Amino acid sequence: MTKNGIQLVGAGMQTQRNILPALLLCGAQIDSITTRSVEHAAAAAQKFGLSARAYAGLDAMLAAEQGGKAVVVMQAKDAVPAVMRCLAAGKEVFVEKPCGMSPAEAQAVYEASRASGKGVLVGFMKRFAPVYRKLKEVLDGGELGGVRSFRAAFCVDASRFCQSDADFVYFVAIHMLDLLRYLFGEVRSVHVQKNELGGGCSYAAVFCMENGVIGTASFENRTAWTRESESICVTLENGFAESRELNRLTLHRSAAANAPWQSLSERDDVFSDCFNPASGTEKDIFLRGFAGEMREFWEHGAAVSDDNLHTTRLCEAFLNALGENGKTQ
Repeated sequence: MTKNGIQLVGAGMQTQRNILPALLLCGAQIDSITTRSVEHAAAAAQKFGLSARAYAGLDAMLAAEQGGKAVVVMQAKDAVPAVMRCLAAGKEVFVEKPCGMSPAEAQAVYEASRASGKGVLVGFMKRFAPVYRKLKEVLDGGELGGVRSFRAAFCVDASRFCQSDADFVYFVAIHMLDLLRYLFGEVRSVHVQKNELGGGCSYAAVFCMENGVIGTASFENRTAWTRESESICVTLENGFAESRELNRLTLHRSAAANAPWQSLSERDDVFSDCFNPASGTEKDIFLRGFAGEMREFWEHGAAVSDDNLHTTRLCEAFLNALGENGKTQ
């Protein structure tokens, strides 16, 4: 038995559409699949042409599989207990977000990770999307000078599974909130306004970062956005950087001259995917970041880190900022 193989816990829609294809794209070895029934686990293995062992329930998997890495993709209420048990069994863990629906739960996972010496990588796949990796490289490299401000937008229709502010923040907005931390550092304060005009919800947030950078973010949870959309525009000392829809990044380099059009000294550098209709779902998995996060976990494992705790605290700060004064009808 190979100790370094992947033990997949959960084989629902998210696993079969994104996580398992991404694992296979990066060459990961799938040792086992665990669901509520052996039949379901075996069917998932057969669908992907795998010889993985099938188990009914986490108890059976943990009793039979020694070492290895666990990939946990379960409903939020079940994920934290499963992660804790995998850590106690000496496994590194990848878990789909959210890993904890409160700072207290995230803290408990972090303490368990520290105690076991095994890391937990939470599925914030936007950190691994090529467009945001490139944007991070530009910001950290300083080629356009220091960051001054940002504006972000994340527009979706999550009305089918988000029935409350907490649902939307922890299941959807958490992706952008984590990404803002990844790009711009820790948040000192956040102020949020919300309206529910005509059904659905719109949120407008203002962020003050610990490094002095300020920014805004708008979040939409409305049926108008059945075509999901996202963007980030960053103002820097010597230009701006703008990402759109996960497949385009524009870097504008300003010129010191009063009339740059006379010498064409200003310019835009544009990075984009090469459109090919034959790319199919493989392209989607790379652009959205699933392939990157799975490669990171398969090749490098997970570090013991309180990073997820900080993102969870930001989610809670966002919700606390709403309050009664943050809502308009």
